[in-house]
Amino acid sequence: MATQPMRIDTHVHYLPDFYREELARTGHTNLDGMPAIPEWSEGTHLKMMADLNISRSILSISSPGTHLTPGDNPSARSLTRRINAFGADLKRRDPKHFGYFASLPLPDVDGALKEIEIACREGADGFCLMSNCHGVYLGDAAFDPVFAAMNRHHAKIFIHPTAGCLCNPHPYPPQRAPPTQGSTINNQEPGKVLLATPLDMFYPAPMMEFLFDTARTVIHLFLQGTIVKYTDLTWLIPHVGGAMPPLIYRFAVYGSLIPLPSVSGSGKVTHEIVQEAFRNRFYFDLAGMSMRGQVEGLVANAGIGKDRLLYGSDYPFTKREFVEMVTKEMDEMTAKWEPEDREVSMYKNAVSLFGDGKA
Repeated sequence: MATQPMRIDTHVHYLPDFYREELARTGHTNLDGMPAIPEWSEGTHLKMMADLNISRSILSISSPGTHLTPGDNPSARSLTRRINAFGADLKRRDPKHFGYFASLPLPDVDGALKEIEIACREGADGFCLMSNCHGVYLGDAAFDPVFAAMNRHHAKIFIHPTAGCLCNPHPYPPQRAPPTQGSTINNQEPGKVLLATPLDMFYPAPMMEFLFDTARTVIHLFLQGTIVKYTDLTWLIPHVGGAMPPLIYRFAVYGSLIPLPSVSGSGKVTHEIVQEAFRNRFYFDLAGMSMRGQVEGLVANAGIGKDRLLYGSDYPFTKREFVEMVTKEMDEMTAKWEPEDREVSMYKNAVSLFGDGKA
């Protein structure tokens, strides 16, 4: 393996036993088309970190998050609380190696608002949000109070993709026009959530659907005004932006030329607004098969530098041997960068966001 730089892992997951049991109980045994729920333990995680020169992991819960059954808010709140308490305890016991993104029980807005305050008191490093919450995408107006609350805390938000969903097969009855305030949540019927993954019988969602849903929710956040409205939020986007980078100019031009319903009321988004946000309030992790062409495309289309990149392993959903393979490829490619750029993207950017755990 090429010389290993020091790293902080900002896209890495934990699965306490009780969470794995709840996934199985609610029917999530083949997560997003993957063959099995991965095993996880604190000890094996620390061993992986040591072997790959990872000094610290900022842990999060992966897809499908903590709201596992549409309409069952009480169970989602309970599971979310247990998960976040587990993460807080890990960080308290071993802050040198662990930080964590708190989960939220969205689309349960009231539950999320309560959990934000508790998680901040417990020392969460930020929040992990699924790209959609039972078909309600993050730019939905119903989530405005949630982003307002996180904005007051100057929160860091890590968006994790999940399978694309529709919250209702017919969200707008023929006799009623779409809502003007950008919300679909009021049309959601418990249990009426449809997967919007037409090729899932052939391919697991992480192969391509995750990348599409990342693009979908980030673009929605821009076009609905959330990014512009809440300027004290910092956004972490996975997989080098997923399928979004080639679409940046296209959606920005559409947003500036065509009136669209939005939270801000204008729907006007320009390429300059998008690039300014990317340069100052967004970071992009390198998790997954992301080095061949994707980084160059992101830099060219988003107008960012290496100071906006972060290391991510996606362990344990990416198996240990594949983490090693992808990280080796990453090391070989970043070895061609300027040494400062490599250190910044693998380590220093994350230190500026989360600290090094030593204080």
